[in-house]
Amino acid sequence: MIFGDSVGNQLFDNRTDGETYVSICSNQAISLAGQYALLSAYLKNNPQTEEVCLLYVPVSFQNNLDQRFTYQYFLKPFGDGCHDLHWNATVQHQIDEMPFGFADQWAVVKASDWSPNLSHQSVPESDTAYFSAISLHYLQKMADLTDAAGVDFKVQAGFVKKAFKQTNYHTMHAQLRAAGLQGLFATYFQELNYLPDPLFKDDLHVIDPDDLRDLFYPFGKHSPIPF
Repeated sequence: MIFGDSVGNQLFDNRTDGETYVSICSNQAISLAGQYALLSAYLKNNPQTEEVCLLYVPVSFQNNLDQRFTYQYFLKPFGDGCHDLHWNATVQHQIDEMPFGFADQWAVVKASDWSPNLSHQSVPESDTAYFSAISLHYLQKMADLTDAAGVDFKVQAGFVKKAFKQTNYHTMHAQLRAAGLQGLFATYFQELNYLPDPLFKDDLHVIDPDDLRDLFYPFGKHSPIPF
């Protein structure tokens, strides 16, 4: 099973499963808290699962449920109370701080694309990559959950724009060491695939994922694309 951000969903569309995998990729706006809720539900209903891959580009790990689409993609689908058992104090605090949080389950709001915080940046602008507190907490929970289920768990990135090749990952490495999660990211940074900027339609998404999908598969031997 593959789950992850919208870059992952470009490569492995959640509307079309492959012959050897199932994709439930969504987007980074749900944060790793939302990703954990999806993972937990999937494993509960699919105990035969042998491998799962979190497909996440580095910048997606910065989400701390304080971004532009938090209300639309996290509060509306996950705010019905069914997932509250998964939330730690940080997630609950972010939920409580969200403007108009009381209205997220109103039918007229939930069925629309209205959101009260559209002035926020979706992706913070920074030359230094880092993990949010929520990301670190739920990475550990994912590792614990898959380990208890006897499922192989790996973390890998989709394609990254070459313009970001000079991104500083020292903070991420330090955070992983402090959290004891280095093993989960043992090959993550070495295997980042940087593609030429003209292949992208924005900072994150490629123009034609169909031309690249066959070059990338997270459950086989991984070879960086020679660009």
